[in-house]
Amino acid sequence: MERVINVPCLFSAVLVFLALLVGWGGSEASIISVTKNDSGGDVTVPMNGVFTIELKQTAGTGYVWAFDELDREHFEILTEETKPNAEPGRVGGPAIKVWVLRAKKIGTSLIRMLYFRPWEGKEKAEEAFELRVHIER
Repeated sequence: MERVINVPCLFSAVLVFLALLVGWGGSEASIISVTKNDSGGDVTVPMNGVFTIELKQTAGTGYVWAFDELDREHFEILTEETKPNAEPGRVGGPAIKVWVLRAKKIGTSLIRMLYFRPWEGKEKAEEAFELRVHIER
């Protein structure tokens, strides 16, 4: 008998575990998730708060999302993974790249990401994502 793992359920369990691991699991707490629609905006998170950045990409094209600006004094990357966003077994289809970050220092910092082919360089980026993050006590 073949076992089937529910990937979205497993991913959610990992996020909850990480939030508890860093000591941020109060009853009113929830993990903030931002997407491309939030680009150019602002978000406020508590110090030691966990949040995710979820950006769509297409496997097989060579394009990747990569941090262009990430202040390591303010943020720690807890995990990075790619979730398939297509039918099971389909190769080269859409996917969602997910980063789980922890806000570790009070202040305001900009996160900037670029969507580009590494061999062409950041100068030829097709898209950009920017988010100003306010970290509060």
